[in-house]
Amino acid sequence: MIHWVARETIKNYTRVALIKTGAYDPLPYEGFARKTADVFGLKYEVLPGSLALLKKLLHGPWDKDFVVAEPGTEITREMFIL
Repeated sequence: MIHWVARETIKNYTRVALIKTGAYDPLPYEGFARKTADVFGLKYEVLPGSLALLKKLLHGPWDKDFVVAEPGTEITREMFIL
């Protein structure tokens, strides 16, 4: 039953990926990630990444990468379309 729930949860996933941002050592997580990929028949990848978007979220500037809405503003799908 638990395996079925896990499969249903990730049924639309195609890969397990570790993102190398330089914020952590991915080596301790590689074994778990590879095993998870194997168990569920997914591709395993290590991808380059960045913390730049997270830093901008926390410290600004909130530029074109963000949708900024005033309190009480209705959030619509069109706000996210470039």
